[in-house]
Amino acid sequence: MSDHNLSQPGGMSPDSSTPDADSIRNLVDRIADSPQFRKSRRQQQLLRYLVERSSANPRAEIQEREIGADVFGRKPEFDTSADNIVRVNVYDLRKRLQAYFSEEGRAEPFLMDIPKGGYSPEFRPRENSEPNASPAESETISPAPKRASRFVAPVLVFVLSILCVWLAVVNHSLRSQVTARPMTPELRKLWSRIFVPGRATNVVVADSNLSFLRDALPSPLEAEDYFRGSFLPNDLSPPDRKLFERLMSRRYTSMADVHVLQRLNLLRQPGDERFTVYFARDFSPENLKTSNVVLLGSKRSNPWVEYFETGLNFRTEHDASTGYGVIVNTHPRSGEQQTYQTLTKAPMLETFGVVALVPNLSGTGSVLILEGAGMHATEAAGELVTRADLWGSVLRALDVRPEASLPHFEVLFKTGVLGAAMQPPQVIAVRIIAEK
Repeated sequence: MSDHNLSQPGGMSPDSSTPDADSIRNLVDRIADSPQFRKSRRQQQLLRYLVERSSANPRAEIQEREIGADVFGRKPEFDTSADNIVRVNVYDLRKRLQAYFSEEGRAEPFLMDIPKGGYSPEFRPRENSEPNASPAESETISPAPKRASRFVAPVLVFVLSILCVWLAVVNHSLRSQVTARPMTPELRKLWSRIFVPGRATNVVVADSNLSFLRDALPSPLEAEDYFRGSFLPNDLSPPDRKLFERLMSRRYTSMADVHVLQRLNLLRQPGDERFTVYFARDFSPENLKTSNVVLLGSKRSNPWVEYFETGLNFRTEHDASTGYGVIVNTHPRSGEQQTYQTLTKAPMLETFGVVALVPNLSGTGSVLILEGAGMHATEAAGELVTRADLWGSVLRALDVRPEASLPHFEVLFKTGVLGAAMQPPQVIAVRIIAEK
């Protein structure tokens, strides 16, 4: 990091309340090495870039395009209205900073934040009476303020109670429908990889509690914490801790996942192995080695997707400004976008999702990932792989001949939602995953 003007970050003039260059450098090193940043090289890079860029020219406003080009490898003229990778990552940076100063950095004499509406970091002395808050907290769309959490609980319990009743009704419907749908040769190409005689098949439904918790908590929740069953930060107030512990003691999933389960149940043929349904929190990584698996939902509500997403071209990130996921195209081809963001095109909502077939962790079976930028897109993913006509469009896009076996693949699709009605998913882009 350059020493040039480092004592004046974010345009601040040097005075007794401003950290000097060495203090800032050491503070940034401690932040980058903290648990909130240690496993995210990109967030470390973004943190250091903003501090160094601001210190090099304190009076110049940092532009979104230059961050996109210098940190994320975008072209200098990239369209920031269509590609929000900078805004999403800076939002995440704000939350990570807040988490650091609330936990490992709670004794730091100076606080650092990125004020909303810009990208220049600011440093200010910590006041003993100052609550642990940051702009990221007010920027979050979904969560209620901590003081209002007592009002969230009754509403949450009411909504989840209705969901339980609805799940019971659907479960009864699933049990009553025993007639399998005809398995066409096209569908058999896919499902013969999942329903294999002698091998267990597990379907993992999303943890809707986790999505709510991630919206409500001021600090990010890493997948590793979820797998260990460690959900809550140490600095929660007793009422908030009690509320969130109660939330995470339940197991709720989305109606989209229930509808996909219904489709899978009707798809199984006589003689097929029965599949076992797991709630994401109850699943074991050992099953990702020994069985065939269907993962429902994105990594935000089904963190097991993270085991495989790093090897995929189409990846889902969360956009806090809309509450939907954003599909990131890591290596766009000609005519493809770098990001696919859920948009409202009145009177319809246009959203996106991904279907991917990958090897399990031991290479002895298959994992089918059905994820969407939102609940509707996840349900559309289930429709795409269970309707013969829709699945035929995928095979054509993959250029799989009738006599050929199905390779591992990724499919990016879009769908439109109007009220409760959903358009059939349409394939946008595909990738064949090379066999190892």
